[in-house]
Amino acid sequence: LIMAAPLNQISIGSKISSKRIECEYNTGDTDKVAVETTARKIDQVLIDNTSGSSQVYLRLYDVASGSVTLGTTSPDVILPCAAGAKCDYSFQPANAFSTAITANLTTSTTAAQFAAVTSTVTFTILTSA
Repeated sequence: LIMAAPLNQISIGSKISSKRIECEYNTGDTDKVAVETTARKIDQVLIDNTSGSSQVYLRLYDVASGSVTLGTTSPDVILPCAAGAKCDYSFQPANAFSTAITANLTTSTTAAQFAAVTSTVTFTILTSA
C-alpha cells in the first residue's frame, strides 16, 4: 500500500480549504488508510481500476483508522468500480464525515468481508473543511 501526501492544498482566506489525497493499492494489499484524521467533507472520489480484472469496492469509514477492524466495522459508504473502469463519484452537497476518514479497497461484495485487490488500483479523494 502506498499513500501519497496531499498533492494539492488550496486555502483562500479562511473560508475555503480543500485537499487532494491520492492512494495506490498494489496486488495483495488489504490495509486501511487514514485519509484524514479530523472531520472533513468528501466532495469527490475518483477510482482508477483500468488495470483491474475484478470489480473493486472503496469503503469509507467515519472513524479514526485505529477504530476500524476490517471485516467487523461497517463502512459508512461503499463505492464500487467495475474491472477495467475509471469511476467518478461527486457529492452535492459534500458527504460530511464528522470524526475522520478511513478508507479500505477490496474486491469483496459484502461489508463483513474483505479481500486483497488483484492489480494496481488508485483512488483520489477531494475533501473540504
